[in-house]
Amino acid sequence: MKVEQFFDISVPLSDCTPVWPGDNHFHFEPRVQIKDGAICNSSSVFCTVHCMTHADAPKHYIDDGKDMASVDLSRFMGNSKVREVITEGDLIEEVDLAKLDIEEGDAILLKTKNKGLLTDGVFHKQYVSIGRSGAEYLVRKKIRCIGVDYVGVERFYSKDGIIHHTLLEHEIGIIEGLLLDDVPVGDYFLCALPLKIVGSDGSPVRAVLMKFAGE
Repeated sequence: MKVEQFFDISVPLSDCTPVWPGDNHFHFEPRVQIKDGAICNSSSVFCTVHCMTHADAPKHYIDDGKDMASVDLSRFMGNSKVREVITEGDLIEEVDLAKLDIEEGDAILLKTKNKGLLTDGVFHKQYVSIGRSGAEYLVRKKIRCIGVDYVGVERFYSKDGIIHHTLLEHEIGIIEGLLLDDVPVGDYFLCALPLKIVGSDGSPVRAVLMKFAGE
């Protein structure tokens, strides 16, 4: 199959990348370098597993939940729908999602008024996220994955993590930090595979969208 359109929807990582307050910042460090006489370049990275564009495993909010090495990878790849959702406030509720063509087994990637927040070098505590009725609606629709265009599927000031719990208890894949600013609404093939990290509650992903010729 020939790829007709391709979108890299991952946020670049650097030492300047903002992270959730309290998380470990991304750090890239060359270990040996050719310019110093080594036969190759080899580097190390250190960061939170929830750094910018990343996936959440059930273990993130459920102590005995599946870790990232055990999740169903089909949650993070396959056919997907990029849809724009318009909200009056900062919470996406059932009334907002009910306007979209959401079906069982869908991977839904939501474009919101968060545009620009991922790339301005600042961590924002106010952003559009999913509300309780919205999360419960997605569970009833039996989607396989939800992707959002900021680093939190849940509002920053949540005290109970109810949105994560609601989604992860049903093993709905969560991808946070998707750079959808320049992606037109449409249907695409998604690939956002997490690293197979044993025991991990999350993983960075390199998320891409593709549209094949003839589709």
